[in-house]
Amino acid sequence: MEGLVVVNWKYSSADHNDLEYPEKDGELMKNLLVEGGYTDTVVVENKEDIAKIVKDFIENQQSPLERFHFHYSGHGIYNATVRLDKHNYTRKLTDEGFETVNATDSVSHGDCIIGTSGKLYPVVELKQDLLQLKCASWTVTLDMCRNDPGTRGSNLNVTGRTDSIRKVELRPSEPTPDCLLHRIAIIFGTSELHVARDYHSFTEMMNTVLRNNALHLPFLEISSKVNESWSQNKIKQKSKMDLVEVGDNWKNFFWPSKSPVHPLGDNLQSHYDHVLDVTQRLFHPEGELERRRLSFRAVALVSAMESLKFVLPKSFHAYSPSTDQDVQKIGSFFKSLQEKITKLETTHYKTALLMLFFDMMKKMENDIFPSQIEINDASLKATEAFNFLSDNDLEEKIKMSKIRLF
Repeated sequence: MEGLVVVNWKYSSADHNDLEYPEKDGELMKNLLVEGGYTDTVVVENKEDIAKIVKDFIENQQSPLERFHFHYSGHGIYNATVRLDKHNYTRKLTDEGFETVNATDSVSHGDCIIGTSGKLYPVVELKQDLLQLKCASWTVTLDMCRNDPGTRGSNLNVTGRTDSIRKVELRPSEPTPDCLLHRIAIIFGTSELHVARDYHSFTEMMNTVLRNNALHLPFLEISSKVNESWSQNKIKQKSKMDLVEVGDNWKNFFWPSKSPVHPLGDNLQSHYDHVLDVTQRLFHPEGELERRRLSFRAVALVSAMESLKFVLPKSFHAYSPSTDQDVQKIGSFFKSLQEKITKLETTHYKTALLMLFFDMMKKMENDIFPSQIEINDASLKATEAFNFLSDNDLEEKIKMSKIRLF
């Protein structure tokens, strides 16, 4: 997976002021992509001809890609004006009067990315260029304005004689092949004909949303999550998506990472450092008893981590237990659990369930924590007890359901 990030903030064009935050957007976007698995991510800054950057990148691509992402932060425009070349035209007499046709190959219309000198790169052409890349799926995020400020180019108002007709010959655009339509998705940082914020940008809010979801969201949901966060913060901007859905193609496309990415917090890092330290000390010429003591403590700690990750995965990632004292806390948790199950136990399966649970308690007293299989066995017995009870034993069934919840 690869990515190309283009950010412009220093503009030589007199029509465009410098921006303050695209440089930060570039850093945020690169970190998102790299941490999400886009290990080969290129960031280019303050470029005049963005179309050339994209085309050069595609030409230099050697092998097919599974995923590719393009991001842009900088000035943008919805261009609805055309500069006429008075020296390049044809004129003929028609039934409606004289018809003048100005031909030009430099017309950029619709949503456009703006280079540092003011050169426009239409999004429709960006899309066509990206689809030349050998890739299975393309994603695009564009953090730019989509409005027409009304100060660029000349308006095409027809004035003067009614028998004179002026036309502009626009460069034709090729339609996207049907086989590619559903494989590319674009998120615009704002809606049509609206401006985009520089401060508290779309890129910044998207970064916050994705990190709150472990860098693992269906691409289809990103825009709505960003808009929801903006609304909660009373920010008047709405992002919008442009994609083609075929079944669940984008609902099942998680981005930027295919699987959740949980950052290593300080506590969790300390846990691994502690286990590493204990392991290293095992090879130090110490007494046999000390080596055994350290070994049991290290094994107990790792076992506790694995057990708690299975029983309470969300709490584990939020709390990140790290020390020997936390092993005792985990032991206390299971002992408290034992007391609750004892109170809820039914007479039908009392022996089987309690034997399994007391066996787990005995192991914990010897610094051996229950495995996932043992916990599954206890849950299975509770399920069997639930199914064994008749419908008349409603109170007993409720108790057994509570055991399974534990």
